[in-house]
Amino acid sequence: MPEALLEGIRSHSGSLARNVRIEAQRSSEAALLDLPMGVVLADPEPAATFRRAARPGGASTITYHPELLSRPGALVAILAHGLSHHLLANASSEPPGGVEAWDHATDLVAVALGYGVFLANASTLVTWEEGPTWEGPCALHQGWLSQSEVCEALALFSGLHRVPFRVFRRHLCPGARAHLRRHRRSLARSSHLQALQAAA
Repeated sequence: MPEALLEGIRSHSGSLARNVRIEAQRSSEAALLDLPMGVVLADPEPAATFRRAARPGGASTITYHPELLSRPGALVAILAHGLSHHLLANASSEPPGGVEAWDHATDLVAVALGYGVFLANASTLVTWEEGPTWEGPCALHQGWLSQSEVCEALALFSGLHRVPFRVFRRHLCPGARAHLRRHRRSLARSSHLQALQAAA
């Protein structure tokens, strides 16, 4: 499935994704069962990583956490984010804000490439987590921009390409839908969108 999703991204993005390959991360979660009771890892395993090609013209590598196989939409968001990393790594200049803003810029590039719905839906997941002495709801965050920030970028994308809200509405989770509606209304009241449309 991951290869099929990457092939779809290649088809949508054209030659942009040509020198990108993917592989599953080696998860340490199985080893957690062997840890003594009460041990809690300080950092969760990353949803994905990006490795730039070792030589010019070589293939960059996106790794993904195996757990994402049960969440294809989130996996598409990860692959789009990785493709954006690949594009920025081969750009002639740093993104606005410099190296510190690199990962935030990759989310923006992924939205500009047309993957904003996937990023918005995957940005926040409420799930049920259990530990040796606790259990309860847990909010997981994927990506560098908040769901609201992704939806603000998606509102700009929608306005620039004159895509009606209803096209996005049926594909967005309720929280993202509310953010997008609010940001579209805010854009409609400002002069920024008209200036961007005129420049495009």
